[in-house]
Amino acid sequence: MADKQISEELKEQISKLERPNIAVIGGTGVGKSSLINAVFGKELAKTGAGLPVTQEFCRYPGDEYSENVPIFIYDSAGYEAEKEKEFVEGVLNFLSNKKKEGVDKQIHLVWYVINASSGRVQEFEKKIVDNINQKGIPAIIILSQCDRAKEEEIDGIKAALEKFNLSKVYDVLKVAASPLEVKGKRICDPFGLEELVNKTVELLPDMYTDALIAAQIVDLRAKRPVVWKYISIAAGTCFAAQASPVPVGTPALIAAQTGLCMSIASVYGYREVGEFLVTIGSITAFNAFLTAAIGDLIGVLLPGAGLATAGGSASYVVVFGLTCNAVFEKLAHNNLQGSNKEEIKQYLRDSFRKEFEKYSLLRISSPEALEIMKKTFLDS
Repeated sequence: MADKQISEELKEQISKLERPNIAVIGGTGVGKSSLINAVFGKELAKTGAGLPVTQEFCRYPGDEYSENVPIFIYDSAGYEAEKEKEFVEGVLNFLSNKKKEGVDKQIHLVWYVINASSGRVQEFEKKIVDNINQKGIPAIIILSQCDRAKEEEIDGIKAALEKFNLSKVYDVLKVAASPLEVKGKRICDPFGLEELVNKTVELLPDMYTDALIAAQIVDLRAKRPVVWKYISIAAGTCFAAQASPVPVGTPALIAAQTGLCMSIASVYGYREVGEFLVTIGSITAFNAFLTAAIGDLIGVLLPGAGLATAGGSASYVVVFGLTCNAVFEKLAHNNLQGSNKEEIKQYLRDSFRKEFEKYSLLRISSPEALEIMKKTFLDS
C-alpha cells in the first residue's frame, strides 16, 4: 500500500540524517553561548543543559539520543590567565581523542571564536589553530561581538591573523550574535550569522549538511531543499507504486501524513512535532486535527482530482507537504510565546487551512511535473 511505503521511505531517509560534530573553541567571555543559541536556538546552550565530556568541553544537547537537535556542539570551557598551557593541552588532547573514535565521533568542523574587542590574537591561540589545520579539520575563525568593537580593534586582529598566516588558511567572519542593548534597544541588528551558516554548510562533508541545515534557525529558506527531499520521496513513492485512492481519515493514511509532517517538522526544529504536539495536546488530538482539517477540505478543494490515480495521490501528497512546510515556516517566523495552547492551536488550524487552500489546485501528473514543481518551490 502506497501510504505504508511512504512512511517507511521517510523513516529510512530520516535515519540516514548524519549528525555533525562541531567544536566551538574560545576563551571566557567571547560570546560562544550567545553564538550557539543564535544559530541553533536559544535553549540549546542554556546553563546546565550541556553534558561535560572532558574537563575542557561540554556537549549540547546533553542527551546523546535526543532527536530534538540533529547536531552535536562541543563547547570549550574558558581559560584563566596564566593557565593557557593547560587550556591548549586540553583542547589538543580532546581533538586527538575524538579523531581516534572514528568518522562519526570525530570533530567535523571547528568554530574558533575570538572577541573582536580584544584587538589581538595570542600565541597560544595560533598553536591551537595550527594544530586544527594539521589534523585536517575544517575551521572558521569568528570575530565575535563585532557590534562592540572599534574598527582599529578588528583591524588589529586581522593584522595578527595575517602575521600568523592564518587568514590564508581559514575564513574569517565578523559576527554580532547578540548585539549590545542601550536603554532597552539593540545598537544594531545581529549580523554575520547567515554567512556563518552558509560557510559551515560549505565546509562540512556532504553527508552532514542536511542535519546542519535542519538544526540551524538563521536561514529558513536554506531548509527548503531538505524539505523538498521528503516531499519528493513521498510523492515519488505514489508513482512507483501506482498508488490506489487516497482514503482520507484512515489510520494508514494518517500515519503517512503524520510521517511526512513530522519529517518536515524536524527540519524546522520541531522533531516529533515538538512544540507543535505540545500545543495540540497529544498525538490523538493531532491526528484528529489533521483529519478534521483535511477531511472537510478534500471534497471542496480537490473536486474531481482523480485521487484513484498515481498522479492524484502524488498531487495530494505534494499539496499536503507544501502546506506543512508553509505552516512550519510561519511557526518559525512568528513568536508565539505567551500565547495559550488554544490560541496557538487555532493559529495552526487556521494557517493549515489557508495554506492547503492556496496549494490545492496543484496537479502533479508525472515525475517530470514533480521536477518542475521542485524548481518553483525552491525559487519562490
